Amino acid sequence: MGAFGIFLIGTVLAVAGVSYGLYAVGVGTTWIVVADLILVGIAVASGAGLTRRKKSDTTNVNVEAGDSSPGH
Repeated sequence: MGAFGIFLIGTVLAVAGVSYGLYAVGVGTTWIVVADLILVGIAVASGAGLTRRKKSDTTNVNVEAGDSSPGH
């Protein structure tokens, strides 16, 4: 299982746990949904960072030995 799959399972468990906890203490359904949307938003933003492909650096730099000052 890849890193994103583990991340997704963790997110689902976190949302379920927070939802159940808020329900257990008597918080209204509207606020439970708000809390869940905030958690999912944070998870999407974090997941985007996980799945972003790294660009390879293909810059070629030529360094010549000797004096590189103008006029030489």
